[in-house]
Amino acid sequence: MIASRAGGNVELIEDDATGVLFDVGDAEGLAAQIRRIAGDAQLRARLGHAAEASVARHYSVSAMAHRFASLYARALGSGRAQLA
Repeated sequence: MIASRAGGNVELIEDDATGVLFDVGDAEGLAAQIRRIAGDAQLRARLGHAAEASVARHYSVSAMAHRFASLYARALGSGRAQLA
């Protein structure tokens, strides 16, 4: 993932861990990141695997269900959620 440092991108992408970021409006910065990613197969693989693991951990249906269950449990005062 190559994205600008704008909006939610900086919350979703950990620079140089799950993707790479460039400054908003920095066309040369974007071009440099494209060249960097295109020219380094190991970097692409490392970032891709880390991004896939991050999505599974934070944004999967299962992760979302657990967060909602926890939220509902706290709202109901039980402090504990149980999912089947």
